Amino acid sequence: MLYYMYGERSMLSPESLRFVITSVRPIFKLCTDNGILVSQLRRFPLVLSQIPAVLAQSKVPAVMTILYELYNARELLGFEMADVGEIQKLLKSATSVEKKQNPYIPARLWLYQIRRCREMLQDFISHRLEFEALFKHCVGVYEREYGSITAFFRGDGVVAGVSAFSSTSKIGAGSFADAARKHGVAEIIDRWVIDSDRTIDESGIRALGKYFSAVQFVGALYLATFSGMRRAEVGRLRSDCLVLDRDDRLGEIFMLRGDTSKTVDDDSALWITSPTAKIAVDAMAAISTMRMSMAVLDPRLEIADDVVDNPYLITRSYEPWGVVKESEYELGVDARVEISYRHWKTRCPGLFEANELRITAEDFKAAVLVTPSLDNEKYAVGKPWNFTMHQLRRTLNVNATYSGVVSLPSLQYEMKHQTPAMSFYYGQGHSQIKLNKAMTKEFIATMFQALAVKAATLLGDDFVSPLGEEHKARMLEFVSQRTASQLLAMARSGQISIRETALGVCMSREYCPYGGIDHIAECTKCDKALLDRRRRAKIEEIGHRIVEVMASSNADGPLRECLEAQQVAVKEALDVVLTH
Repeated sequence: MLYYMYGERSMLSPESLRFVITSVRPIFKLCTDNGILVSQLRRFPLVLSQIPAVLAQSKVPAVMTILYELYNARELLGFEMADVGEIQKLLKSATSVEKKQNPYIPARLWLYQIRRCREMLQDFISHRLEFEALFKHCVGVYEREYGSITAFFRGDGVVAGVSAFSSTSKIGAGSFADAARKHGVAEIIDRWVIDSDRTIDESGIRALGKYFSAVQFVGALYLATFSGMRRAEVGRLRSDCLVLDRDDRLGEIFMLRGDTSKTVDDDSALWITSPTAKIAVDAMAAISTMRMSMAVLDPRLEIADDVVDNPYLITRSYEPWGVVKESEYELGVDARVEISYRHWKTRCPGLFEANELRITAEDFKAAVLVTPSLDNEKYAVGKPWNFTMHQLRRTLNVNATYSGVVSLPSLQYEMKHQTPAMSFYYGQGHSQIKLNKAMTKEFIATMFQALAVKAATLLGDDFVSPLGEEHKARMLEFVSQRTASQLLAMARSGQISIRETALGVCMSREYCPYGGIDHIAECTKCDKALLDRRRRAKIEEIGHRIVEVMASSNADGPLRECLEAQQVAVKEALDVVLTH
């Protein structure tokens, strides 16, 4: 309790503190009943094995997250209750989430939607000044037509449904399409939001409002893709939501800060994101600023100063040419458009090409590998992939946890430093930062579940054993003879161990006295090692580095013997990956 109340972590509300303590209390009671301290629990495996029986099944995922945090805080606490492997075993008693698991978006489709969303946002950013000038021009047209924007909102001389750009305009402003062409943005508006059977001339000035809303909609998708935020959480983001944390190990870490001004709920805080999120925040904030400049002129609205100064990134149309329902006036600034990925065709018709969304055999294979419970009829080869916001969250967690599942080099480019940042922050217990707990819990759960996926990928041709194909077949026999759900159960119970090494992976469940990261001399002789063909360039790089160090005057004695042994291992490894 003292740790959660006063430790180097974010403060909890009394309700959350009570939840944490009541969740782990059965473990303490179990220790008391057996006459041991909780700090001695690991020395009594029979008592440890009884933990699943004393926990409510619904509480197991929460207890797993709590124990994981306490494990990371073991130096501060002075003891540890369970290590990572023992926490994994607790998952064995949890209700399987696989049946309800959201689909994993295959790499090709995931990268495609990222690329298109970014292109859409970049179009706006590259022409931001032109759009702001067009907006100012349109506002001026309405001011001249009705005397002022406030007069328009009061309804002074307003003809319902008639635009100030209409042919009956008193000032003869011309058409909106001509104004958009003059400002050099007509083609952009047409590309993204005008339906194929219409033109910008037919759409009129409402096309500008639709385009602005589309930029905010696509920006929300982009932020969700790179943060795992739910749609309601994205909808609460303000213009100043992008914040930085400077870490000695990773440099600048970008985060999205949710709006907590109306709640003391400690589950709304910070989400790790990628530097690329900035383009979405900048685009959405620019549009929010323009729209709020109109909202403050509407006498029917009461808007708090903080919302004017720091507007939400998702706003409805406050422009005089917007279509507003009476109920939206009653809600004021709380009337914001719902964010649902399935609405992309109506919100931004030009976002995707239908043929690009059709599921290929490779797409289906990748999706089923990570989500064995995938609906084979809904997500069949040849059918269009249906994106959802929850899929973005699921895919982000999988990619950040085990990016090796996706072998595309472009994945690392798109994720930038997000993968190590997420792993380091969500997985290594940066508790002094108030990270979103729901995302943290899902990330840790995915981290364990990904072991099963990794095990299945080892059967492919990319991995070879230095002891031959027959040895690999025997070593992975347990994988080939089990279903995905059985592998998942093994991963949860700690029966699968896959550690990344410089040459590939090691499947030993025992402590390795040689390391496998900075010392590879024994890896090519190990019967638990698999070499990864895709790491050929990295292995060659290690060899070059060894030669450089050996050439230095300091590389003598035991150091030189060590380097020579590793040099032999590099040659053996290259021989294996090139000839097998």
